[in-house]
Amino acid sequence: MTAPLPLSLLDGAAKRPVVDSLSEAWWTPFLLLGVVVAVGLWMLPSLVKHRGRAKKIRRVAVAAGHRFQEQDGPGLANNRFRLLVPDRRSRWVATNVVAADYGSVFVHVFDARTYTEHEVDQLKGRSKTIRRGQGPTITAAIVRLPSNAPRTLITHENLVSKLFVTATRLDLDVESDLFNTSYHVISEDRRFARDLLEARLIDLIVQGEGRMAFEFFGNRLLVTAPLLEPELFPGLAGYVQQFPGVVGAVLGDRWPDASGIETRRT
Repeated sequence: MTAPLPLSLLDGAAKRPVVDSLSEAWWTPFLLLGVVVAVGLWMLPSLVKHRGRAKKIRRVAVAAGHRFQEQDGPGLANNRFRLLVPDRRSRWVATNVVAADYGSVFVHVFDARTYTEHEVDQLKGRSKTIRRGQGPTITAAIVRLPSNAPRTLITHENLVSKLFVTATRLDLDVESDLFNTSYHVISEDRRFARDLLEARLIDLIVQGEGRMAFEFFGNRLLVTAPLLEPELFPGLAGYVQQFPGVVGAVLGDRWPDASGIETRRT
Protein backbone atom coordinates (compact mmCIF):
# COMPACT_ATOMS: atom_id res chain seq x y z
CA MET A 1 0.00 0.00 0.00
CA THR A 2 1.40 3.41 -1.00
CA ALA A 3 1.93 5.82 1.83
CA PRO A 4 -0.07 9.06 1.52
CA LEU A 5 1.78 12.27 0.85
CA PRO A 6 2.37 14.52 3.84
CA LEU A 7 -0.32 17.16 4.27
CA SER A 8 2.37 19.85 4.28
CA LEU A 9 3.31 18.99 0.68
CA LEU A 10 -0.32 18.97 -0.44
CA ASP A 11 -0.89 22.31 1.21
CA GLY A 12 2.18 23.76 -0.48
CA ALA A 13 1.06 22.53 -3.90
CA ALA A 14 -2.37 24.04 -3.40
CA LYS A 15 -0.97 27.34 -2.25
CA ARG A 16 1.61 27.68 -5.08
CA PRO A 17 0.02 26.82 -8.46
CA VAL A 18 2.01 27.01 -11.67
CA VAL A 19 0.46 30.38 -12.57
CA ASP A 20 1.79 31.94 -9.38
CA SER A 21 5.23 30.51 -10.04
CA LEU A 22 5.27 32.03 -13.52
CA SER A 23 4.05 35.37 -12.28
CA GLU A 24 6.90 35.57 -9.82
CA ALA A 25 9.62 34.62 -12.32
CA TRP A 26 11.93 37.50 -13.19
CA TRP A 27 11.70 36.80 -16.93
CA THR A 28 7.88 36.71 -17.19
CA PRO A 29 7.42 40.46 -17.96
CA PHE A 30 10.07 40.25 -20.68
CA LEU A 31 8.35 37.20 -22.19
CA LEU A 32 4.99 38.98 -22.29
CA LEU A 33 6.61 42.07 -23.77
CA GLY A 34 8.24 39.95 -26.47
CA VAL A 35 4.88 38.34 -27.36
CA VAL A 36 3.18 41.75 -27.60
CA VAL A 37 5.98 43.17 -29.76
CA ALA A 38 5.93 40.13 -32.08
CA VAL A 39 2.15 40.34 -32.56
CA GLY A 40 2.39 44.09 -33.15
CA LEU A 41 5.10 43.71 -35.77
CA TRP A 42 3.11 40.99 -37.49
CA MET A 43 -0.03 43.17 -37.64
CA LEU A 44 1.72 46.46 -38.43
CA PRO A 45 1.88 46.09 -42.26
CA SER A 46 -1.82 45.22 -42.39
CA LEU A 47 -2.79 48.10 -40.11
CA VAL A 48 -0.74 50.59 -42.13
CA LYS A 49 -2.24 49.35 -45.40
CA HIS A 50 -5.86 49.34 -44.20
CA ARG A 51 -5.89 52.40 -41.94
CA GLY A 52 -8.16 54.99 -43.47
CA ARG A 53 -8.47 52.91 -46.66
CA ALA A 54 -12.23 53.41 -47.00
CA LYS A 55 -11.90 57.21 -46.73
CA LYS A 56 -9.10 57.28 -49.30
CA ILE A 57 -11.05 55.13 -51.76
CA ARG A 58 -14.15 57.28 -51.29
CA ARG A 59 -12.16 60.45 -51.97
CA VAL A 60 -10.56 58.99 -55.11
CA ALA A 61 -13.89 57.61 -56.37
CA VAL A 62 -15.74 60.90 -55.93
CA ALA A 63 -12.91 62.82 -57.62
CA ALA A 64 -13.20 60.47 -60.62
CA GLY A 65 -16.98 60.88 -60.82
CA HIS A 66 -17.77 57.40 -59.49
CA ARG A 67 -20.06 56.25 -56.67
CA PHE A 68 -18.81 54.66 -53.44
CA GLN A 69 -20.28 52.24 -50.89
CA GLU A 70 -18.30 50.97 -47.93
CA GLN A 71 -20.30 47.71 -47.84
CA ASP A 72 -21.57 45.41 -50.58
CA GLY A 73 -24.84 47.07 -51.48
CA PRO A 74 -25.21 45.59 -55.02
CA GLY A 75 -25.00 41.98 -53.75
CA LEU A 76 -21.76 41.24 -55.60
CA ALA A 77 -20.91 38.34 -53.27
CA ASN A 78 -23.83 36.33 -54.68
CA ASN A 79 -21.63 35.58 -57.71
CA ARG A 80 -19.87 32.22 -57.24
CA PHE A 81 -16.54 32.82 -58.90
CA ARG A 82 -13.93 30.07 -58.52
CA LEU A 83 -11.16 32.62 -58.05
CA LEU A 84 -12.93 33.70 -54.85
CA VAL A 85 -14.78 30.55 -53.71
CA PRO A 86 -12.73 27.43 -54.44
CA ASP A 87 -15.17 25.05 -52.67
CA ARG A 88 -18.78 24.83 -51.49
CA ARG A 89 -18.10 25.99 -47.94
CA SER A 90 -16.29 29.13 -49.04
CA ARG A 91 -17.91 32.54 -49.20
CA TRP A 92 -16.63 36.01 -49.96
CA VAL A 93 -17.45 39.57 -49.05
CA ALA A 94 -16.95 42.84 -50.92
CA THR A 95 -16.09 46.14 -49.24
CA ASN A 96 -15.05 49.60 -50.44
CA VAL A 97 -17.20 49.21 -53.55
CA VAL A 98 -16.66 51.76 -56.33
CA ALA A 99 -19.33 51.85 -59.05
CA ALA A 100 -18.09 53.33 -62.33
CA ASP A 101 -20.64 54.17 -65.05
CA TYR A 102 -19.35 54.34 -68.63
CA GLY A 103 -22.74 54.67 -70.31
CA SER A 104 -23.47 51.23 -71.70
CA VAL A 105 -20.84 49.60 -69.44
CA PHE A 106 -21.02 49.48 -65.65
CA VAL A 107 -18.02 48.34 -63.58
CA HIS A 108 -17.75 47.55 -59.87
CA VAL A 109 -14.27 47.71 -58.30
CA PHE A 110 -13.90 46.54 -54.70
CA ASP A 111 -11.83 44.85 -52.03
CA ALA A 112 -12.67 41.14 -51.64
CA ARG A 113 -11.97 38.71 -48.83
CA THR A 114 -12.68 34.98 -48.89
CA TYR A 115 -13.71 33.04 -45.79
CA THR A 116 -14.98 29.57 -44.88
CA GLU A 117 -18.20 28.82 -42.99
CA HIS A 118 -18.40 26.03 -40.39
CA GLU A 119 -21.40 24.85 -38.38
CA VAL A 120 -20.68 24.24 -34.70
CA ASP A 121 -23.09 22.11 -32.62
CA GLN A 122 -24.22 23.73 -29.39
CA LEU A 123 -26.29 22.61 -26.42
CA LYS A 124 -30.04 21.94 -26.74
CA GLY A 125 -29.70 20.79 -30.34
CA ARG A 126 -28.77 24.19 -31.71
CA SER A 127 -26.03 24.94 -34.20
CA LYS A 128 -24.13 28.11 -34.95
CA THR A 129 -22.39 29.09 -38.16
CA ILE A 130 -18.99 30.70 -37.68
CA ARG A 131 -16.41 32.07 -40.08
CA ARG A 132 -12.91 30.68 -40.14
CA GLY A 133 -9.85 30.77 -42.32
CA GLN A 134 -10.27 34.24 -43.75
CA GLY A 135 -8.08 34.70 -46.80
CA PRO A 136 -6.05 37.78 -47.66
CA THR A 137 -7.78 40.85 -49.04
CA ILE A 138 -7.43 41.42 -52.76
CA THR A 139 -8.78 44.00 -55.19
CA ALA A 140 -11.24 42.86 -57.86
CA ALA A 141 -13.63 44.15 -60.50
CA ILE A 142 -16.81 42.78 -62.06
CA VAL A 143 -18.33 43.80 -65.38
CA ARG A 144 -21.22 42.42 -67.43
CA LEU A 145 -20.44 40.86 -70.82
CA PRO A 146 -22.54 40.56 -74.01
CA SER A 147 -22.09 36.77 -73.97
CA ASN A 148 -22.99 33.60 -72.11
CA ALA A 149 -19.57 32.23 -71.26
CA PRO A 150 -18.78 28.72 -70.01
CA ARG A 151 -16.57 29.07 -66.94
CA THR A 152 -13.10 30.00 -68.20
CA LEU A 153 -10.14 30.85 -65.96
CA ILE A 154 -7.09 32.77 -67.13
CA THR A 155 -4.67 32.80 -64.22
CA HIS A 156 -1.00 33.36 -63.52
CA GLU A 157 1.43 30.74 -64.74
CA ASN A 158 3.33 29.09 -61.90
CA LEU A 159 4.98 25.79 -61.00
CA VAL A 160 1.72 24.19 -59.83
CA SER A 161 -0.13 25.16 -63.02
CA LYS A 162 2.75 23.89 -65.16
CA LEU A 163 2.62 20.50 -63.39
CA PHE A 164 -1.18 20.45 -63.79
CA VAL A 165 -0.91 21.19 -67.50
CA THR A 166 1.72 18.52 -67.98
CA ALA A 167 -0.47 15.94 -66.23
CA THR A 168 -3.84 16.85 -67.78
CA ARG A 169 -3.00 18.61 -71.06
CA LEU A 170 -6.01 20.90 -70.46
CA ASP A 171 -4.20 24.18 -71.00
CA LEU A 172 -4.55 26.12 -74.25
CA ASP A 173 -1.68 27.66 -76.15
CA VAL A 174 -2.14 30.70 -78.36
CA GLU A 175 0.10 32.48 -80.86
CA SER A 176 1.37 34.98 -78.27
CA ASP A 177 4.49 33.71 -76.48
CA LEU A 178 4.11 36.43 -73.84
CA PHE A 179 0.60 35.23 -73.07
CA ASN A 180 1.63 31.57 -72.98
CA THR A 181 4.47 32.22 -70.54
CA SER A 182 2.43 34.56 -68.31
CA TYR A 183 -0.96 32.82 -68.14
CA HIS A 184 -2.56 29.46 -67.99
CA VAL A 185 -6.07 28.82 -69.34
CA ILE A 186 -8.66 26.32 -68.11
CA SER A 187 -12.16 26.30 -69.63
CA GLU A 188 -15.27 24.15 -69.38
CA ASP A 189 -15.53 24.48 -73.16
CA ARG A 190 -12.29 24.51 -75.13
CA ARG A 191 -14.07 25.70 -78.26
CA PHE A 192 -15.30 28.78 -76.41
CA ALA A 193 -11.80 29.46 -75.10
CA ARG A 194 -10.33 29.23 -78.59
CA ASP A 195 -13.01 31.57 -79.96
CA LEU A 196 -12.40 33.98 -77.08
CA LEU A 197 -8.61 34.14 -77.21
CA GLU A 198 -8.17 36.15 -80.37
CA ALA A 199 -5.40 38.69 -80.76
CA ARG A 200 -7.58 41.64 -79.67
CA LEU A 201 -8.47 40.09 -76.32
CA ILE A 202 -4.95 38.74 -75.76
CA ASP A 203 -3.51 42.21 -76.32
CA LEU A 204 -5.91 43.61 -73.72
CA ILE A 205 -5.13 40.89 -71.17
CA VAL A 206 -1.35 41.25 -71.42
CA GLN A 207 -1.72 44.95 -70.62
CA GLY A 208 -2.22 43.74 -67.06
CA GLU A 209 1.48 42.78 -67.05
CA GLY A 210 0.76 39.39 -65.50
CA ARG A 211 -0.52 40.88 -62.24
CA MET A 212 -4.19 40.06 -62.84
CA ALA A 213 -6.31 36.93 -63.14
CA PHE A 214 -9.53 36.64 -65.15
CA GLU A 215 -12.64 34.50 -64.82
CA PHE A 216 -15.38 34.46 -67.46
CA PHE A 217 -18.61 32.96 -66.11
CA GLY A 218 -22.04 33.41 -67.65
CA ASN A 219 -22.48 37.06 -68.53
CA ARG A 220 -19.92 38.27 -65.99
CA LEU A 221 -16.17 38.81 -65.99
CA LEU A 222 -14.19 38.90 -62.75
CA VAL A 223 -10.74 40.48 -62.73
CA THR A 224 -8.60 40.05 -59.60
CA ALA A 225 -5.31 41.65 -58.58
CA PRO A 226 -3.20 42.00 -55.42
CA LEU A 227 -4.52 44.63 -53.03
CA LEU A 228 -4.21 47.89 -54.96
CA GLU A 229 -3.65 51.38 -53.64
CA PRO A 230 -6.83 53.52 -53.60
CA GLU A 231 -5.40 55.77 -56.32
CA LEU A 232 -5.43 52.81 -58.74
CA PHE A 233 -9.16 52.02 -58.44
CA PRO A 234 -10.26 54.37 -61.28
CA GLY A 235 -7.50 53.00 -63.49
CA LEU A 236 -8.66 49.42 -62.89
CA ALA A 237 -12.25 50.43 -63.66
CA GLY A 238 -11.14 52.08 -66.90
CA TYR A 239 -9.16 48.99 -67.85
CA VAL A 240 -11.99 46.53 -67.15
CA GLN A 241 -14.64 48.60 -68.96
CA GLN A 242 -12.85 47.81 -72.24
CA PHE A 243 -13.61 44.08 -72.03
CA PRO A 244 -17.32 44.02 -73.00
CA GLY A 245 -16.61 45.79 -76.29
CA VAL A 246 -13.64 43.56 -77.14
CA VAL A 247 -15.42 40.35 -76.11
CA GLY A 248 -18.49 41.33 -78.14
CA ALA A 249 -16.35 42.03 -81.20
CA VAL A 250 -14.39 38.79 -80.81
CA LEU A 251 -17.31 36.44 -80.18
CA GLY A 252 -19.97 38.14 -82.29
CA ASP A 253 -23.19 36.06 -82.31
CA ARG A 254 -21.43 32.78 -81.62
CA TRP A 255 -21.89 32.94 -77.82
CA PRO A 256 -24.74 35.40 -77.16
CA ASP A 257 -26.05 36.02 -73.66
CA ALA A 258 -29.43 34.64 -72.54
CA SER A 259 -31.30 37.89 -73.20
CA GLY A 260 -30.00 37.90 -76.78
CA ILE A 261 -31.23 34.35 -77.33
CA GLU A 262 -34.71 35.18 -76.01
CA THR A 263 -34.88 38.30 -78.19
CA ARG A 264 -34.10 36.39 -81.36
CA ARG A 265 -36.62 33.67 -80.54
CA THR A 266 -39.43 36.12 -80.13
